[in-house]
Amino acid sequence: MAIPKKCKVSVLESPKKMVLKTVDIPAVGADEILVKVEGCGICGTDVHEYKGDPFSRSATRS
Repeated sequence: MAIPKKCKVSVLESPKKMVLKTVDIPAVGADEILVKVEGCGICGTDVHEYKGDPFSRSATRS
């Protein structure tokens, strides 16, 4: 199977502004692999980033 040259990505450009873009797939190095993603999801932190909530910018505690 041939490695594709382009892929679609969703980019958060600013709060509440997601843009679908087509970008070049970088060359795969000798010690790297290219993984085809069949599906993905989002977590709660992603929603805060989308909304621009201050929660997403707070420091994590250990």
